[in-house]
Amino acid sequence: MVGRPRRHHTVLRLLAALLASVLAAPVRSDQRVMVFAPHPDDEMLCCAGVLEQALQRHDPVRIVVMTCGDAYQSCFRSFVQNHPDLAQDQDGNGSFDLKDFGYLRHQESLAAADRLGLSSDDVVFLGYPDEGLLPMWSGEGRYTSRQTNADAVYYPFALRPGAPFRRRECLDDVRALIRDFAPTVVYTPRPEEWHPDHVATYRFVDEALQGLAASGLRPDHQLYLVHWEHVEHGWPGPPLQSYHYPTGLEKPTADIALASDGYSAELKRQLLLLYFTQTRPDWRDHDFLLGFAKNDEIFWDQGPAAGGCGCRQAPDAASGGQALVPICISILRRRKASLCDCRK
Repeated sequence: MVGRPRRHHTVLRLLAALLASVLAAPVRSDQRVMVFAPHPDDEMLCCAGVLEQALQRHDPVRIVVMTCGDAYQSCFRSFVQNHPDLAQDQDGNGSFDLKDFGYLRHQESLAAADRLGLSSDDVVFLGYPDEGLLPMWSGEGRYTSRQTNADAVYYPFALRPGAPFRRRECLDDVRALIRDFAPTVVYTPRPEEWHPDHVATYRFVDEALQGLAASGLRPDHQLYLVHWEHVEHGWPGPPLQSYHYPTGLEKPTADIALASDGYSAELKRQLLLLYFTQTRPDWRDHDFLLGFAKNDEIFWDQGPAAGGCGCRQAPDAASGGQALVPICISILRRRKASLCDCRK
């Protein structure tokens, strides 16, 4: 009789240990999160909170950076002038040029990803031409960068070094990355943004999603907004606050509060400061970029791809968001992109 209470206590301790191990085990959702960024920093400007929440859930995450932001000449010149000690040769050609600037921006993205808790394997760099994505998407020939004189991917850390600057090469890469990762949700810029690389990033991803829809891969497509400052003066507003909804666009379908264990708008501000080439105090974009360190993140749900050409109806900013225009026509008028098949 003396041994029974001991056995009883032993069983209770085993059950308690088992319960503790179950509670401590990672709780995964069914989400697989994929973020497409036109340049190094766009992934954190609008999606750092989404990425952090995915990590909290132990969900797989993949970031795809389309360019290395190496054609931003005014930023490059300012950086060399104000920080000559940091303007060091990166590729071994003996000088610091725009390609070296791309190396630095690549390193900044990896540093921010690491700070958030991602590994370098979670971030893919395509290395296509900064300020050249829209001409690539619009044409079928080989594109040569006006800034670097390159016509192929030259970064050794890129997904496919040596890949020609051609529409089909970039589209094939985007399509393969989506197919292989099989995301449940994809984030891209809105197609109405004024920056052509942001417009083209949307177009490449959307076209890839349309092509993959027939295979049954239909992730939700969420849209974020970076460059709206030419439409709304003062966008995105001061940091460490919540978003006001942008003028001329429909109300976001998702306004996600970012308060969670270990995350805050201040942490996002610290992440953005890791992109030193862009957020340094002596550069004009400092206040603009740090304005994205908000208490929330806003998105527009485009829904899953239905297949076909990918033409969609979108609110027209010129009408205050009231009139609907085909996205492909809207892009044509502003960016001289070619019409899709359904509009010819």
